[in-house]
Amino acid sequence: MKCLRTLLQYPPHVEHLGENEWQDLVSFCLRSLGHVEKDGSRSSIRNSHHASSEAFDVSSRSTPVGTTSSQAGRLGQSDGKSNTGVVENAVICLQLLTATPNAPVQGAARKILSGLTDYLISSPHAGNAHQAAFNTINTVILKVLCDQSDLVRAFILDIIPVIRRLWTTKLSGLKDEILVTIMLCMDLLTNTARNSPSESLAELVEGLADVLYSEYLKRPEREILQIDDIIFYRDTCSLPLGTQFFGPRLGNSKSEHNCAVIWVLATLLSVSDDISARLASPSTVDEVPSKKQRFLSRIEDVVRDSFSSSGARKACALQLIPFLTKNQISAESKSSLLERLTVNILDDNGSLASWTMVAISRFVSCI
Repeated sequence: MKCLRTLLQYPPHVEHLGENEWQDLVSFCLRSLGHVEKDGSRSSIRNSHHASSEAFDVSSRSTPVGTTSSQAGRLGQSDGKSNTGVVENAVICLQLLTATPNAPVQGAARKILSGLTDYLISSPHAGNAHQAAFNTINTVILKVLCDQSDLVRAFILDIIPVIRRLWTTKLSGLKDEILVTIMLCMDLLTNTARNSPSESLAELVEGLADVLYSEYLKRPEREILQIDDIIFYRDTCSLPLGTQFFGPRLGNSKSEHNCAVIWVLATLLSVSDDISARLASPSTVDEVPSKKQRFLSRIEDVVRDSFSSSGARKACALQLIPFLTKNQISAESKSSLLERLTVNILDDNGSLASWTMVAISRFVSCI
């Protein structure tokens, strides 16, 4: 596997592979991912949403082709570090195989996404291989999103619990790849919430939003989004309706990352409220007040924190407000909020005062 990785690192080697050869190498790498051990077992723990006839055969990944049961037993007792090296090289080989422009990814997308999700689920400790795995996932999604949207839609439900577990990693590269995955799938997640709302989907979305929110609040002040990290667009009249009047400083990784996190978090909160509203469709007139209160809870929490909280929670709320559309905050709440925020412009904390003015400017631009 290490030799294969060395060969594939030279791009022309991958580009000149025939389709059948490419498929064989992908299958070989996926079988190698089946060597991940947990509590002495190499069995997969994936709870797949895909049909069993279409999913990649887990049993074929557990034992390499041509390996007897006794040989497989001895393999399972081999050095754990050696197996880890094999798996990491296999993941990187998949990354190299899918990165080439002429890779026939469409036909193998299902088993690649399934195999990598199995690996991420069964490998609890984040490392460089996890970053390569998410990079490969993003490459595959980009290539099949338009013509295999149902596949990506099912994949989202599998990967969200993995993202929740890995989001607290200290590896910035892995966190960026995870963020890309969320952003690529956000439109499909929003569409699924609109067309097929369910309690299980609501729990997934709320859980992911809570993890991102909690982690952001725990960051040191210097690590969250700062006013200096964004730029304001001068010719806002020419921007499409609903477009932000500010954006990240392109080329500044910290600015790009934090802006993306805030956008994702605001979108997840909106999706969560949308699911709650659709699930709480009242059957009688008497149910309207309580259900409406439930529907507005997540967004109203953000609005309330923007003037009643302090420190990181208040800063995060003020940063989220510009990413919420005018239809996501009621007219009554908006009027009350403007009155409360105007006073906060004189806040002793210059950063909070600046974000307050950004939030007010967003309201004005939506009127």
